[in-house]
Amino acid sequence: MMLKWAGRKDCGEGWQAMECELKLSRWTRSRRLILGLETSVQAPVRMENGKKRRGKDLQSLSANGETEGWEAQATPWSIKIAVLETSLDGRAFPTQAIPQQYREIADAENSFDELKNYWGWGGFTSRRLGPSRLMANLVALFYNWWNLYVRFFDEERHREAIRSRPILMQ
Repeated sequence: MMLKWAGRKDCGEGWQAMECELKLSRWTRSRRLILGLETSVQAPVRMENGKKRRGKDLQSLSANGETEGWEAQATPWSIKIAVLETSLDGRAFPTQAIPQQYREIADAENSFDELKNYWGWGGFTSRRLGPSRLMANLVALFYNWWNLYVRFFDEERHREAIRSRPILMQ
């Protein structure tokens, strides 16, 4: 099977995407296959007597002119690949829009994953409907309160409870 990929298109947030069509034998119609690529270069690293120096350490040493005896280490590349399959129409949803839409779907699903795994939404069961409903409502209420509390500290992004709870409860 040979896939013919269209040229790369910029999708924002450092991602590029290529698209092709694929029809497997059991599928009733062909679908779009989108290959998302994110390439980035990690921060430069210098070695001094076998010890890695980065960030402020590296800046302070190079500002003082103490670069003698340093060995430059090759800069590694970081490549992330995402393969997305969709049956969405190419005219309504261009190639550049699909990776962003999948990221938004993943963000929405992360909230339910967090509720089930870290807040106990999937762990309480009872044979009676009343206590189960009460516990589900209490968990949802506490989850909403916690999100409001955390947003007072950082309104730009969502923080998961597993990491933010111990820090913010101190």
